[in-house]
Amino acid sequence: MSRQKELSQHYLISHKYLERLIEFVNPLSTDIIVEIGPGKGAFSTHLAKKCKKLFLVEKDILLIKQLHTLFSTEKNVIIINTDILSTPLKKISAEPVLLFSNLPFSITTEFLVYLVMNRDLINRAVVVFQKEVAERLVAAAGTQAYAWQSVWIQCFFHVQAGPSIPPSAFKPRPSVVSTSLQLVPRLERRCVKREKAFLRFIRMLFKHRKKKLSNALPKDIKEALLQRNALWKKRLNERVYKFTPEDLWTIFNLRFTSPGEEGESA
Repeated sequence: MSRQKELSQHYLISHKYLERLIEFVNPLSTDIIVEIGPGKGAFSTHLAKKCKKLFLVEKDILLIKQLHTLFSTEKNVIIINTDILSTPLKKISAEPVLLFSNLPFSITTEFLVYLVMNRDLINRAVVVFQKEVAERLVAAAGTQAYAWQSVWIQCFFHVQAGPSIPPSAFKPRPSVVSTSLQLVPRLERRCVKREKAFLRFIRMLFKHRKKKLSNALPKDIKEALLQRNALWKKRLNERVYKFTPEDLWTIFNLRFTSPGEEGESA
């Protein structure tokens, strides 16, 4: 297996779709950009011309050498050889960034966790996902695509869909269409904690997404919910996938609040 296939890297080679994606990213001269997985730098060359500083974070040492050659005269480009999943954003930039990635398909789940855990240093992010994943991330409660990933991302980010990109625009050619998404952190939850506990909670619930909430909830949260008003008691009979991200964030926090304090919790 080639290294590109091993890392599930698909490089965007179509000038037409590069331009569409650049327009969607809309980099500003004041932006500090972190591009994850720049590959051979086709998109990076556009970003470097438009931003204040560009960090290129690449895991593959062979591509690092090519990037150093390509950007040898660019003073605003900093090339970092590391695995982003094991490198907090604060080790790359002390200031909030515009994060961009044409995401390797193999790290999608881990990267969704990374985005939330590092959102305090993200002004906005533009990420290219498989279309099926993108549809899941923007899915509304009660729909077929709605999943724990929908709740996880929508609870912490405002999400906007951007251009879709056909397989023919990439090399090697993937088997599926890709879709770009813009994610802007929700300011009211930028600094809240207990994200990993919330992640465990929603992943547990969505193993039983079509069960009634009363049959899927942990005992302590169910008891806390029963102490609330009649509306919450009635809603225990609704199916898990009918609850919005806001609902599930509120329910999760019941174990940490007293009756009448169901609002935002740190």
